[in-house]
Amino acid sequence: MRPAEPVAEAAAGTAQIATRGRRSLGRNGLRLALGTGMITALPVALWWLGGTRLALAQGADTARVSAVALQLLWLLRALGLPLLALRVGALSGWGPGSAAGLVALAPAWPLAALVWSASSVPAASLLIAEGLLVGAALVLPLAGAGLNRVLQRTSMADAAATAAAVALAAAVWAGGAGLGPWPR
Repeated sequence: MRPAEPVAEAAAGTAQIATRGRRSLGRNGLRLALGTGMITALPVALWWLGGTRLALAQGADTARVSAVALQLLWLLRALGLPLLALRVGALSGWGPGSAAGLVALAPAWPLAALVWSASSVPAASLLIAEGLLVGAALVLPLAGAGLNRVLQRTSMADAAATAAAVALAAAVWAGGAGLGPWPR
């Protein structure tokens, strides 16, 4: 073995350790998160447009349909956010996990504003709901990164994060509308 080889190997190992903490979500991860957000918002948008059209055709008030659409939009995003943000946080760290969570939430914001404008839901309720989701998008990846640090194996951290995310989603589902800012 030549003397230069161990130095080159040590330098490569140091470079790998130095870049380990600088993981990013990457272009494909951002596309996946954005697609998740769009797939969540699209059915709600179609349902809201159809329900509003039917209410207008029958001469009914569209505020109730819009309030239900807001609640459904919040519930669907609250169900999917733990599955995405917690796992990405466990696999890639807090930065990529929070980026994925926020990118998944963002496509529904214009829809939430439109639906809110047609409803009788107070603006404070909408802002509280969105604030809770943004807070969860920032906290869940931190919990995932903590799982990775505690378990020290990526495969175990991924499994634990998935189990925790399913448990959180089940709690949101069991709570249903009671966990949102709107009354049942």
